[in-house]
Amino acid sequence: MSFKWLEWGQKLQAIAQNGLTFSENPYDMERFQQVRYYCRRHDGNLL
Repeated sequence: MSFKWLEWGQKLQAIAQNGLTFSENPYDMERFQQVRYYCRRHDGNLL
C-alpha cells in the first residue's frame, strides 16, 4: 500500500510544480508551494 501513497505524493508534487511554473497569482503560488513542501517533507516517510 505504501507504493500507492508514494505514487500519489509524486503526482501531487508534479501538479504543484506545474502550478508554480504557470501560475501568476501570488495566492495560488503560495498554495502550490505549501503542497510541494508537504510532499517533499513526507516523501521519505512513505518508503
